[in-house]
Amino acid sequence: MNYKTRSCSLDFDIKENTYNLQRNVGDQITFHVLNDTRNYSGIILKKYTNSCLVDISMNCNLTEEEQRAFNGRIVISYKMIV
Repeated sequence: MNYKTRSCSLDFDIKENTYNLQRNVGDQITFHVLNDTRNYSGIILKKYTNSCLVDISMNCNLTEEEQRAFNGRIVISYKMIV
């Protein structure tokens, strides 16, 4: 039996817009999460069209439970950046 396999690429075309052009990979940012009044901080690891992957492993505002749940990273919308 022959199986056809396709390679899968995780590279996405990022469409530039006014939100993602304001930030660069490596930028330190402050942001909020929906339904939470606290502000968080982190470093942008990767940019997407409408959101970015942020390293929050050094964030002091997180509880141990939140650190385990987020695993040191979170994807946020550019609109959540303060």
